[in-house]
Amino acid sequence: MISKNLKYLILFPFLLSFSLFAQSKLGGQYPMGLPIQPLTGPCLSLEGTGTGVQNDFLGMSKNPANLAKINRAVFNAAASFDFLKLANDKKTANVFGFNPHIISLGIPFGPAGTLGLSLDQRNNSNFKSHSNSAVQYSDLFSAFPDTSHLWIVQDGGSIVWQAGWGYSILNKVSLGLTYERYYFTKHTNFIREMTGSLNDTIIDSSSITFRGNGIRGGIMVPLGKLNLGFTGEYIFANKSTNYDLVSGTDTSTREIYFKPPPALGFGASYQFSPELLIAADVDATLWNRFYSDLAGTRLRNYAMNVSFGGQYIPAPNLLTPRYIETIQYRGGFRYTQLPAATASEAAVSIGAGLPVEQGGGLFDVIFEYGHRWDSKYTKYNEDFFGIKFGINGGRKWLKSSDTSY
Repeated sequence: MISKNLKYLILFPFLLSFSLFAQSKLGGQYPMGLPIQPLTGPCLSLEGTGTGVQNDFLGMSKNPANLAKINRAVFNAAASFDFLKLANDKKTANVFGFNPHIISLGIPFGPAGTLGLSLDQRNNSNFKSHSNSAVQYSDLFSAFPDTSHLWIVQDGGSIVWQAGWGYSILNKVSLGLTYERYYFTKHTNFIREMTGSLNDTIIDSSSITFRGNGIRGGIMVPLGKLNLGFTGEYIFANKSTNYDLVSGTDTSTREIYFKPPPALGFGASYQFSPELLIAADVDATLWNRFYSDLAGTRLRNYAMNVSFGGQYIPAPNLLTPRYIETIQYRGGFRYTQLPAATASEAAVSIGAGLPVEQGGGLFDVIFEYGHRWDSKYTKYNEDFFGIKFGINGGRKWLKSSDTSY
């Protein structure tokens, strides 16, 4: 039996040559699917920038050291409606989907530090594809036209539970450390059907299930108006279960080692004034440390992500400002190298943080537009547009208050 991922890699150029009905075909090549930004609303509106930004509504999504400065219970949730346009030469297809990003909670315990809990989505492996082509069989007496149909249906992805702790040293340097429970699944159905003079159907399925443990840490150092942040993540290797079904009859189950890639990040922000903040991040996913028998397509040694973002609040310190003067206007840009050695994406976002109850909460609305491509497939590319929402709430539970959110 041909290796599953090798077979899909061989089929990929063929599938691009015919009718398109799919979620990201580029993401379908990658061993863990398409990366997703597991971030809260304020961080999403900065286009993923936030490793060096001190803000309790960023939670521990970008840097767990943010937990250290939380002085109230903070709740965050973010999700998006995503629109994808796939284009292959003159053929196009459109796909719509809903993606949850994160749900998190931070609970301070005074001088002892802050407890953080979160559930986030890291990768999405979902995609569908159908193609057909004419196949000609002939002998000495006649020619028989046949049609070959190919279907690939794949679903799955990764989600991560995190439990973290943040602590501030001398009310200056912030530290954060989290334990991660990592879940990854991917199930693929490959179906080939021949119709015409030769009728034949081949069904081949495979699935992988991984459960693992990891750690993630961060540090944030304030230097006047400048703030620096560093993060790192490591997921430990573990055995995963791989299941194969060939032609609906032969079944095999085996255990393989699987190890998600580590990641590193560095970020900085500068607070020009209470009104204006700018920030930049550089992240690296170390795919050369990824391990699986099902690696498939040729991966990068490491994939870089560079992002920039800014925030402007017209009147953050006025005692009686107009509501429009308290809105947090944000925007950002990022360039992301995808796991395949020849694939990348770029995106820009604008957003607004709408205050609720005088700082007790924040509702984020973000619009993102981006382009995804692979230089190996010059006639194929993907455009994506997302409408993202974030809900953020904060309250000091141990202090009485006349207001709520």
